[in-house]
Amino acid sequence: DTVSYFGSVNRFRDLAIHPGGKDLYVIMDKSATTSGPSAANPVVPGCPGCVQKYSFLGYADGSGKSTIPTEIAVTAGSPNTCVNGTTININSSNSNFWVPITGPDGNILAEIYANGQSLGDVSSSFYTNVGAIRNRGAARYMDRNITITPQIQPLSDVKLRLYFSKAEYDALDLHPFSQVSSLADVKIHKNTDPCSATISGTTTIYNPTFSELHGPDGYMLQVDNLNGFSSFYFAAANLTLPLNLITFSGIYKSGSSFLKWDTKEERNSDHFVVERSIDGRVFTTIGTVNAKGSTNLRNSYDLIDTKAGSLGVSNIYYRLKIVDKDGSYSYSSIVLITIPEMLITLVNIFPNPAREEAVLTLSSPKEQKIQWQLIDQTGRIVLNQSAVVHKGANNLPISLHTLPSGTYFVKVSGPFVSVTQKLQKM
Repeated sequence: DTVSYFGSVNRFRDLAIHPGGKDLYVIMDKSATTSGPSAANPVVPGCPGCVQKYSFLGYADGSGKSTIPTEIAVTAGSPNTCVNGTTININSSNSNFWVPITGPDGNILAEIYANGQSLGDVSSSFYTNVGAIRNRGAARYMDRNITITPQIQPLSDVKLRLYFSKAEYDALDLHPFSQVSSLADVKIHKNTDPCSATISGTTTIYNPTFSELHGPDGYMLQVDNLNGFSSFYFAAANLTLPLNLITFSGIYKSGSSFLKWDTKEERNSDHFVVERSIDGRVFTTIGTVNAKGSTNLRNSYDLIDTKAGSLGVSNIYYRLKIVDKDGSYSYSSIVLITIPEMLITLVNIFPNPAREEAVLTLSSPKEQKIQWQLIDQTGRIVLNQSAVVHKGANNLPISLHTLPSGTYFVKVSGPFVSVTQKLQKM
């Protein structure tokens, strides 16, 4: 339950801790005959009567990471306020350690591994947002940003670890437009903003080398190729676009989504990838449009999603992936298109599980020709039929008596439906 750091032939008579927390002062016994050693068996002090200073330099590096104990919590901050963290000094004595930066409560905010470089005095501050999650356009970013200001900027890459709370991550993860579904989706966004409530400047994205839990209530992102310090934000998609996207909009008509967007200042743009989602989180590509590359003129683009009316959902989400010639990319805001309820086909299977026969019921908004398939677990189509269903309720029998027991999938496709449901054959 204890660890001995200062065991020696010296007996420490007294100890004092510097208010900064990282320096310890101890005073040694001057005489060999004290209440510890006896006159018959004296221990001669190695430094009689000396005062010695011990300084905490930082945490050792272990396999490229800090060895900081996970029992140290993430600093909490104050709601909607820029709070100063500790000012540390990184010099030749600690530039090859993970030097921690803490908040006013003494808990962890960040760590710097300077790779042998002296940074001088390093000040810090951080903002904790409370309320609605913050956004830049349609992009959402975390309720914490951290500003680190060294006296001397590094001349080559350094390593940095940034900490945030589980509650802050959960708020971002739960937002439907955050594009975050796991910790691996969260990137570090760096710019030259001072510590403030909202982001303003253009950001550079760093992909973390490590993304990990820190204790039960915190997370940590580490970047190993940082070339300078300033302000750091946390988000998935880029918070700034490489071109001026003037508009991005869409309308629904006759079973299709008509998407339009206008841009200007396309200096390095290569193409646009149009992506669609039915839940606002998982997006798939539905088309690609080449960029025109004009830097001065207003450029107009469009794409038609002809399958919008057959997805069987009431809301469809669209976004643009804007790809530059060097392969870098960013995302636009998300456009939401609402499908009229009367154009949604409702599908159900009864009974389920079934023995000899199941009934496929469809509530159709209008007459349409549909196709349904019964697919086994290997992906083999065992039944394949088409039918014309009328407006309103329709019942289509599915004969199962020749099929072995097991799990099957019923896939229904048509102008106003695209649904797959599981069916259990007993």
